[in-house]
Parts: sequence; C-alpha cells; structure tokens
Amino acid sequence: MDVSLAEQVSHTVVQSQGEDRVCVLSLRERLGLRRVGEPISVGVPFPQGLVFDLSMVRLCNAKGEWMPLQTQTLSEWVDGSAKWILVEFLAHSEPFQCQEYRLTVLDQPVHSIASSLVVHQTDHEIHIDTGIARFRLGSYTFNPMFHVETQGEQRLSGPSVVLLDDKGQAMEPVLSNVGLESQGAIRVTVNLEGSFQRNRMVLARFFVRLSFFAGSGLVEMKCTLRNPRAAKHPGGLWDLGDEGSLYFKDLSLEIPFACETAEWSTAPLEPFTTCPGAQVEIYQDSSGGQNWNSTNHWNRNKEIVPAFSGYQVKRNGKIIQEGKRATPTFSGMVNGLRWEGAIENFWQNFPKAMEIQPTSLKFGLFPQQCQDVYELQGGEQKTHSIFVRISSCSQQEDSFTWVHDRLIPIFRQSGTSNQV
Repeated sequence: MDVSLAEQVSHTVVQSQGEDRVCVLSLRERLGLRRVGEPISVGVPFPQGLVFDLSMVRLCNAKGEWMPLQTQTLSEWVDGSAKWILVEFLAHSEPFQCQEYRLTVLDQPVHSIASSLVVHQTDHEIHIDTGIARFRLGSYTFNPMFHVETQGEQRLSGPSVVLLDDKGQAMEPVLSNVGLESQGAIRVTVNLEGSFQRNRMVLARFFVRLSFFAGSGLVEMKCTLRNPRAAKHPGGLWDLGDEGSLYFKDLSLEIPFACETAEWSTAPLEPFTTCPGAQVEIYQDSSGGQNWNSTNHWNRNKEIVPAFSGYQVKRNGKIIQEGKRATPTFSGMVNGLRWEGAIENFWQNFPKAMEIQPTSLKFGLFPQQCQDVYELQGGEQKTHSIFVRISSCSQQEDSFTWVHDRLIPIFRQSGTSNQV
C-alpha cells in the first residue's frame, strides 16, 4: 500500500502523542544580516485526526512567548482534520545566529493573539493599516499603492505601470477587478486584475498580488503579464515568431519619489553608494555566465539578443561599474521617510533594470534597455516579484537586502530534521 508524502513527512514533523505534539522550527541566518520581521511562509503536514480547529495551532519563540501566527488549511484528511496547513509568522534574527520556534498543537482551541493589521473595505476602496503605515487602494485605476500614509501624513503616491508596444507606444492599463484574497494576523493580500488596451481592444492581461504585513511598511508585489491570445503552433512547434505572439518594448513599474538622497548596491553585502542628484541605472543584460551569448538566447529572427556579459551600472549615462550577476537594492530618503526597493531574482530573470531618476524610482521588469523587443507567445505568462518598504528614517530596521537571501525553515522533531 502506497503511503502519501503527507503521511511520511508528518511523522517526522508533528506527532499526535504527548510531547510529540510539538515540533521545532529552526531559521539559520547565513548571510550576516540583521533581520527584523521577515515574513516566513511554509506548509506543514499533520497526521490524521490531530487538528480540527486551526486555533489549536500556536507558535512560541525561544523565550517561550506566544507569537502572532497566521494559518490556513491547504488540504484535509477524509475525517475533516487538517492534512497540510500553511503557517505564516514574522521572524527576527541577528547575523549568523540560529533562531528556534516551537509549533505546538494544543488540547483545545484558544483565542488568537491580537494583530496590528486592520482592514476596512468599501465599495470603491480598500484601506489597510499595518500599524506602521496606512495604504489605500482604489478600484477604478491601475495604481496599486496610490496613497501611503505614515504618522498621519500622506507620504507617497503609488506606482504607475507602463507597457510599451513594439513601436514604443504606451498601452492603457484598465482595471477590471480588485478583491481581498486573504486577511490574517500576519498578512493581508489584495488581488488586482485588468488588461492593457488600445482603442478598447485587449492586447494583454495583468494580475497583481499585493501583500501587506503586520507592523511593517513592507509590500510584496507579484506582477503577472499574460498574452490571452491563442498560439498557432504550425506543425506542432513552439517556434518564436508565432502569429499569436505579443511583441512589446518595455514593461516597467515607476514610483514617483523625488529623493533628497539615494543609495544603491549591487549585492547584499556590498556597501551602499550614495548618489545625490544623480540618475543611476543598474541593467542586467545577460546571465553573466560563460554561455551568456548561447544560441538559447536566439530571438524569432535567430539573432542572439544579449549585447554584453553580465550587468552595467550607469551614472548620468556613463558606465561606472560592470560585473557578472547583480542583486541590487535601492534606498531613498525624503522628508524623514525612507523608501527601499528590490526585484527578486534580478539577474536570473535577465534582462532586468532598476533606475533612480530625478523624480522617481523605476523597476524595469521587461526593460527597454534590451536591444530587441520582447515576445510573449499566445497563452504564455510571466510573473515578477518586487519588494518595497516604507519606513521612518528614525526607525531601527534591518538591512533590506535580506529579500535576496530569504530564511529557509528547517523542522526538527525527536532528533530529526527536515528542510522545507
């Protein structure tokens, strides 16, 4: 008789008898960064008949203090008990230290721990208060964070998204739906859906998943671009240049932010470089590996697209730094407010760009610096993850570069360990 993965793993993570109702979750900081409130999200398997009420599952830190926890049942056993539970919390760690948390299944349900996250939804807007910042999202225009408030003052208007076609003309983003996906003690997630149109003709669809976190000005944005047309596939081949392909020159997200001072780095442990009044561009053109100009990078005309190996940093149009693989982070300050931003898996998803401009900060998801247009075949889609954080300059925060090297949960029970 075959034993499911959940059955195998659950017996090494959470058992159903006595002290075995506890498992230890370890997070080891390996990069040398201080982490404050880093979101942790992991699926945990449970044996049949153990958890019927999610409030029975609790988390405490090494000091024995109960911590805010968000849980969601992902799948159930035939008796209705939880088979897999999504566990989410905010972790803290000092450089090179290992922090341990105890996930416990109690004998009976208990009241949840109070959260700083507050959500208010109207017919036209969604208001989210994290305890640090307040975000207001509208339902008419595609402007994911069009109002952000800290300490009672409006501080930042939200980003605009630009999609340029293969001729460099802008396509209009039209929002069709805004909905609250989930709300808990740790995370609130809002989904936005819409399309890029011209003359009311849909050319591409977009989906943006915005996650906000308790006690933080952190926002995670997962941006998806989809070509809704059907590909033709002559002869059953997925060759580039298909009749149903979408061609475009640029997809960027731009946040209006006139920095008093701005800083940037191209690697998590690299010192930040200050660039007052300058325009800085970090552009990853290729993988930076030995096969950066491989024929794998042919376009529809069988031309190799990458122009050079790795990345370049330009200041006011002049190259000031070159390298192989960038994982950049930007930081800007104005009127006592600090703004930070990064793109997850920057070099791995080349071409990619980040820019500090005189009046804005720009994330180039499909940047126009590439020497060719982009092709998204019919039915294809691509998702990018962007992290931004807004905080007071007086707040003692961790280094935002942790987004490039997330903590990895390792479960341990009865002397065993399982990396998840």
